[in-house]
Amino acid sequence: MKTINTLALFLIFSNFISANHNFDNLIVSEAVSNNLTKGKLYVNLKYLGETYENDAQKIMAGKYPGNMRYISAIGFEVAPMKTMGYIGDFLLEIGDVEWSDGKNRTNLLFHGGNRPEYSTGCMMLGGVIKDDTGNRHLPEGHTLLKLRKEFYGKNDPNASLNKKITIEIVDIFSFEGKWNFKDDEGIVQLVISKNANSIDITYNFIWPNGNIISHSATNVKEVNSKEITFNLSANGSFKECTVKLSDDKKYLIFSAKGESESIELIKE
Repeated sequence: MKTINTLALFLIFSNFISANHNFDNLIVSEAVSNNLTKGKLYVNLKYLGETYENDAQKIMAGKYPGNMRYISAIGFEVAPMKTMGYIGDFLLEIGDVEWSDGKNRTNLLFHGGNRPEYSTGCMMLGGVIKDDTGNRHLPEGHTLLKLRKEFYGKNDPNASLNKKITIEIVDIFSFEGKWNFKDDEGIVQLVISKNANSIDITYNFIWPNGNIISHSATNVKEVNSKEITFNLSANGSFKECTVKLSDDKKYLIFSAKGESESIELIKE
């Protein structure tokens, strides 16, 4: 998995300065494969470990408040002695999350797991151990244990702490750039960029003589971190289009509804 470089981390962290009394969590989503989004978790700028999400149900990038819960109906509470159960002292919940259509999402937790089928939107921090009696335990060095210690400052707390909790999710946008497909007739090019509120796509056809015909896409939607849909209108025709990112992020599969073939565009 390709990790983000030092400059990218500096630009992210420059807007992520924490006061000592805060508990600020930063998740940097980096790569997607087989519906599993992998990322990195930082607490008050300290790296703790990897994160895992169900890509089809992942939480949108943004900054959210966090809540501490002490009871779990499904046994996700982290308790002393590295156990998990229905009552404990550490279960972090991500608050004020919405679907892309504005509907509320609830019960989004930090819990164990590392496979997409183990989550319906929660943030997973690695696999857990289940013994012969069905009880779950966290192995030494598990990210959930590190997270708990960062919150309390020690492994054996005797009181809860009144800390402001934030969770910020940053999605590394892998579609950014110029993507080209070349044949004898010319070059099909998609130029994709993202700002805070929208994604911009320009479709260019570059003739062998250098002339360029350009069209701006409309109704651009990021379906997930590997797929974008948009509309193109040109010369009286209208196309519903899709681009899908390959697992290795080296090419895009560009297709239009009603067309029998798709084309692969390579990043410039």
